[in-house]
Amino acid sequence: MAYALKRGTLNVKTTGVLRAPTAIVGCPSGDWHMNTGTAHISYDQAKTGKHNDFTAAYSVFGRLVDGVCRTTAVMYEEVGKT
Repeated sequence: MAYALKRGTLNVKTTGVLRAPTAIVGCPSGDWHMNTGTAHISYDQAKTGKHNDFTAAYSVFGRLVDGVCRTTAVMYEEVGKT
């Protein structure tokens, strides 16, 4: 199962994401970039207090907008779950 994470969509008390990039790729013009790797994700659900803790593979895509690199898409998939 893939997780599409968007700021503000998870109802959590605390959250932690520690990324470890394994590849960073950009186009020669510098208009876009992509990085992939693994991330350790942990959070406590706000309603139940249940703690979730797992490792996920991720891809982050970005593009250059007005001279600033902006993230355009992020995808996480839990490692070991299909």
